[in-house]
Order: sequence, then structure tokens, then C-alpha cells
Amino acid sequence: MCYTVDGQEYTFLAKDELERALPVLKKAYERYGEVAGKTVQYMFYDLFKDYTELKAETLSSSGFINDGKGNFKRMDLPDELQLAPVFSFAPVLEGATKNYLAAGNFYGVLPYEGRYDALYPSFFSYNTNSAQFIQSSILPDVKGEVRDMKWLETANGGKILVIARNNDSLLFYKVRK
Repeated sequence: MCYTVDGQEYTFLAKDELERALPVLKKAYERYGEVAGKTVQYMFYDLFKDYTELKAETLSSSGFINDGKGNFKRMDLPDELQLAPVFSFAPVLEGATKNYLAAGNFYGVLPYEGRYDALYPSFFSYNTNSAQFIQSSILPDVKGEVRDMKWLETANGGKILVIARNNDSLLFYKVRK
């Protein structure tokens, strides 16, 4: 992974982190000073000349809208859902309106990145008139890495939202009518 400054590509990770995945770099560069501030093209020169380059064009959380004719249009989810990885979606049916609840976060990262923990579970919907996703509200008291959400129906017909968090207790939310 790299970033671009003035048309030049630079590695996102430091030399020691790159060497964990690419030990060949240890032999090519013994000191940090040899690669500090150098471009990707300089660091990797022809090490990967026989490899196929792949590029990720879109890293955003997205939704795909079906036009009813077998075609799908990719659209970015609301900005609030771009703050951290989304790991779970749950439908929320309110009459004829179809809303969704999205949640996630991820803590298992390198110190260089910092953990991704800015996403509260968020309600959103797709507005067919404006052809865009709209974020409506959040569950601000839910903290942690959400990995799954499911709706349970109680014996009296009520609904309970269960939120499973990584290495943490389950959360239960009763829907008020």
C-alpha cells in the first residue's frame, strides 16, 4: 500500500514492516537511510518485474443498487459509514421504508495505522427520489468491534436487536413501539 505526493508513490509502511512480508528487502537495503524518503519505484526497482500489478480502485464501503433489469450500480455509503470498516448489516423494516443498520470497527492493526474505531452503529436508507444513501441516526452507546447483528422476535411479537462484539459481551436492544 502506498500514497502519492506530486505524482510520486511512497510506501505507507516503514522498512521493518515491509520486510516482514517481503524478506528480500532485508538483503537489498541494510539501513533505513537507504530507503527513507525514496519512492516505491526506487525501493522495488526490478524486484517485481515478472509480477502482475494489481490496483484497488475503490476502498470505500459501498452499496449496489439493482435497477430491476439485472444491472447494478455501485454507490458509496454515507460519509459516516466510511470512518471505519463495516462488518455487519441488519435490515430495519418500518412500514414500506427499508432502512439498514451498519456497524463495524477494527482494532487489529499496526501501530502505524492506529485502530479504526470511529464507526458507531448507524441507520441508513436508500432514497430512490434522490438516488443516494442517507444516514439518519446512530446508536452512540455501542463501543467496540461489532462483528454481527441479528433481530430476534420475542414470544409476544416484539423485536430485540442483538449486537455481537469481538471479545466482548453481547448487547441487547428492545424496540419500543
